[in-house]
Order: sequence, then structure tokens, then C-alpha cells
Amino acid sequence: ADSSTIREVFVSLSRPGRRTGAVMLVDADGRLSGLFTDSDLARLLERRQDAQFDRPISEVMTARPMTITPDAILEEALQRLGAKHVSELPVIDDDGRPVGLIDITDLIGIG
Repeated sequence: ADSSTIREVFVSLSRPGRRTGAVMLVDADGRLSGLFTDSDLARLLERRQDAQFDRPISEVMTARPMTITPDAILEEALQRLGAKHVSELPVIDDDGRPVGLIDITDLIGIG
């Protein structure tokens, strides 16, 4: 849940949606509510905002991340990742629930 603190999210490694590079957050209905990436974490560390680790992750997550659907073609994923210079792209179903996460490293050498 996006009311969890950053510390709680990262301590809970078995949390659904946890993956190297990003954490997908969901609302009470299981719909994607946000994305928190290793870049977000790095920014907090660089700015010495350690107190933020005990604040709700919703304060620093990307609330409406760019997404893609499971039936999208590879070129579309590459275009979206490249256009916004992001490294993670949540895959959501028709109801907005996450079904996967594409990381730029998944596509290196393909495009």
C-alpha cells in the first residue's frame, strides 16, 4: 500500500511487486497506484533525506507511472522507455492491476 513507509517496503523483500530496480505499489483493489524506483531511492540518499524513509512512500513515488498492456508489441515498450528516459515499465491488465514489470535490462540487445 502506498501508505507504507519506504523503510517498511524495503524491509519486506517478499512483498508482491518487489523486483530489482523498482517496487510497484497497489491500492486496496489491487490496482497500480505508484512506482518507486532505485533512482527515487538514490535521490533521497543524495539529498540526505533519510527522515523520508519513515514517511509514506506515496510522498515520493511516481503516482501515475507510464504503463503498458500485456498485448503491446516490443517496439512500443522500447519507444515508451526511450521517450521518457525511464528504466521500468509496469505491465497492467484492463483493470489497472499489475501483471508484470519490464526493466530496460530485459530489452538490452533486443531492440
